[in-house]
Amino acid sequence: MKKGSNQKDKSIKKKKDNKWENKQRKRLIFCIVCFYLCIFGLAVKLAWIQIIDREEYISVINRQHRIVIEGVDKRGVIYDRNQNPITDAVEEYVYIIRKEDINTESKRLLKTINAKPIRSNNFRYDVYRCGSFHKEASRKLENEYGAFIMKTRQRYSHEQPAVHLIGYLNGADGNGVCGLEKDYEQYLSQQEKSIYSVGDGGGYIIPGKGIRGTTGKEVGLLTTLDLSIQKKAELILKENDVEGTIVITDVKTGDLLASASTPIFDPNGVEKYLESDEKELMNQATQGQYPPGSIFKIIVAAAALENGIKPDTIFTCVGHEDLGEITIGCATGGDLGHGEITFEDAFAKSCNATFIQIGKQIGGQSILEMARTFGFDKKTLEEYSCEKSGMLPNLQDVQGAGIGNLSIGQGSLLVTPIQVAKMTQIIANNGVCTNLRLVRGIVTNGKQELYQLGQKQQCISLETAKILKQFMIDTVKYGTANNLGNISAGGKTGSAQAADNGQEVVHGWFTGFIPADNPQYTITVFVEKGGSGRASAVPIFKEMAENILKDQTADSSLEKTR
Repeated sequence: MKKGSNQKDKSIKKKKDNKWENKQRKRLIFCIVCFYLCIFGLAVKLAWIQIIDREEYISVINRQHRIVIEGVDKRGVIYDRNQNPITDAVEEYVYIIRKEDINTESKRLLKTINAKPIRSNNFRYDVYRCGSFHKEASRKLENEYGAFIMKTRQRYSHEQPAVHLIGYLNGADGNGVCGLEKDYEQYLSQQEKSIYSVGDGGGYIIPGKGIRGTTGKEVGLLTTLDLSIQKKAELILKENDVEGTIVITDVKTGDLLASASTPIFDPNGVEKYLESDEKELMNQATQGQYPPGSIFKIIVAAAALENGIKPDTIFTCVGHEDLGEITIGCATGGDLGHGEITFEDAFAKSCNATFIQIGKQIGGQSILEMARTFGFDKKTLEEYSCEKSGMLPNLQDVQGAGIGNLSIGQGSLLVTPIQVAKMTQIIANNGVCTNLRLVRGIVTNGKQELYQLGQKQQCISLETAKILKQFMIDTVKYGTANNLGNISAGGKTGSAQAADNGQEVVHGWFTGFIPADNPQYTITVFVEKGGSGRASAVPIFKEMAENILKDQTADSSLEKTR
């Protein structure tokens, strides 16, 4: 019994040993499989990193060692209507120098090439910009002071075209302060562009790696401006040495083709103009409020025609008009006046007496309503914040003697040159109203997205518009603007009395359209303290019109040869 029991115990023990060995073997196999799976997984991951995610990881590593160059323009470009750059049109050179290498001699070299420091938050490097490349100085800065030099685009030139419309940037944060830079800040700042260099662990630029630039999304703002016309308008104001403005529009679309204003400012150094009393930062075209003088007779004439007064209606001018205790003279009629004169001739010769008589006949309310029809009580440009509206007198202020001042564009009446441009554009466009516009669309990665034109409506009758056009053509043919010569145009002069620092001054106006028979452009000229419009504004209008018509003729000839 005992022997059989021992054999049974041995058999049970052997089975247990076999079972334990099987378990151990399975565990070993499992561990080996897991090990190889881990190795395989790591190999796959490594291969994925090396092949698939290689560029991404390189980019991350580079970003960790990237030194971003601040102060270099990274905004979207502002273009003219033909996608010619208005901003970012000038090349510049950027010098990046370690702070410890800035000493008396390096500063002297930078001053010699007129390099200016620009904003940078990098505590290891100073950044300078220069408008042109100086070979010897640059070589010395590179070899002796380890300077890194790159070529880029300057946001503004020192004589920046259309500077008052574009505005400028805040030097502290690079955001737009006024003009298009401010109004389209959200869009222009979407440009995905960076200028950088690869640095070492200490944050210093690695020689040989160079300065790099990356661009993702490229954006731009497409304006209605014509850069060649804009530059010519600015040059004409400069050469004539006047303070004032020239505004040019496209008759059919209401597009603003040019708006030049003097005095100008350099947007690269705005701080020096902030305390100036010379009004460099003011856009005379959109922010200057002035009495219109006789150009307001266009509004009075429109109200008269709509109220049934005919062009051949006869009035009598004795050289002045009495309004109670006030007497207003007729400068163009002299002491004896024009005598009997038709409404049409009174417009061409700018007869004050006739227009005061018309004002008394139709009333101040009719004139003010017509002024509102032409938009003199509101802003003119769409989506442009740097503009003031005109100032129309209250109805009670144009009763009695007040009707005299209103009828000849004086008194408390104030307008902006851009509003006058809109008035002229409506007449040239046969009485059709549309807001003037400055922005034509946007550009994203080179593709234009054009905005639709604003809604149009008939503000005054077609018949009234045709008569007013003829009145303005007569003004050029035999009226106060007959010194315009053989230019095919229609227009109206104005000489507006105003007060400036307690002294009486006279501003000169002329607004009109070209060509006379089929108007395509309007040109409005305002000369501050210029005296009569005939003497100061008409010659500038003539010069501007000749340039536009000459270019138009050249373009037509070029088309015929193609």
